[in-house]
Amino acid sequence: VGRARLPEANSLIWSTEIVIGIVVPAAAGLFASLADPAVVLAADAATYLVSAALLTRIGTDLDPTARAVSHVRADIAEGLRFLWRQPVIRTMSLTGFGLNLAGGGASGLLVVHADKVLGLTPPDRRVGLLYSAAAVGGLAAAVLLPRAARTLGAGKVSILAYTLFVLA
Repeated sequence: VGRARLPEANSLIWSTEIVIGIVVPAAAGLFASLADPAVVLAADAATYLVSAALLTRIGTDLDPTARAVSHVRADIAEGLRFLWRQPVIRTMSLTGFGLNLAGGGASGLLVVHADKVLGLTPPDRRVGLLYSAAAVGGLAAAVLLPRAARTLGAGKVSILAYTLFVLA
């Protein structure tokens, strides 16, 4: 897409992922609350079969040779050395890792929160909506990101976004 359109392209990728993150949990929560558990499990199993069928369509050999694995290790080591020598990229990468770790922990505790604090039981369809609600803010951020980056600059937007994430 070129450097000039990178924020818009990145926003499109994240927006698509987030929309899926909104729709699928809501639909799954509704489906689980309306359908027989055996049907829900059969549908889940069917998605794995579809995934397996799609994986068979990959037209390349996925069995790495020892030389390819050695090459990948060397590439990873080179990338890590580069990362460590770049203070801005290193800081942003480590910060991103911490945010993803915290986000994963918060997401994992969402079910506990739904049960203990909100009193939502597993068959309650609002559990799916709770997961969808968590993605709505992400969608808004992905849509607003390109304009904010053009107006304020990527650095300021990153600092602001990290601060808002911590507060949230």
